[in-house]
Amino acid sequence: MARTFTFSISFVLVCTLTLFSSGCMSKRASNNLGYAVTERLFGRMMDIPYWTDAFRRDKRRLPRDYGELCQFVSRQTDSRVQLEPYARVDFALLASGQRQAECYSLAGNKSVITWGKPKR
Repeated sequence: MARTFTFSISFVLVCTLTLFSSGCMSKRASNNLGYAVTERLFGRMMDIPYWTDAFRRDKRRLPRDYGELCQFVSRQTDSRVQLEPYARVDFALLASGQRQAECYSLAGNKSVITWGKPKR
C-alpha cells in the first residue's frame, strides 16, 4: 500500500515537473495548476499572495486595487476562482523586497499579510 502511494506521488511530481520544464504550458494553464496545488496545501489563506505574485509576474507591477486583482483572477481562471470578498486591499512592495497586503474586511477588521523572502 505504501509502495503504491509513494509511486503515485513520485509519478505526479515527475509529470508536473515535466510540464513546467517543457515550456508547453501557457501562463494561464500554469497559473491554474499552481493555484490548484497551493489551494490543496494551504487553503484559501494563500489566495491574495498567490494571485498578487501571478499578477506581478504578468504585468510587472502590483495591482492598483483589489478590484483589478479580482478581474485578473477571473480572466485567468475563466471565472472558476473567486477571491474572498474584502472592502479594500492595499498592496505594497516593501524596501526589503517583500510584498504586503493590508486587507480590510466588510465588517471593518484589518489584517496584514506579508510574504516573500527579504533581500540580503
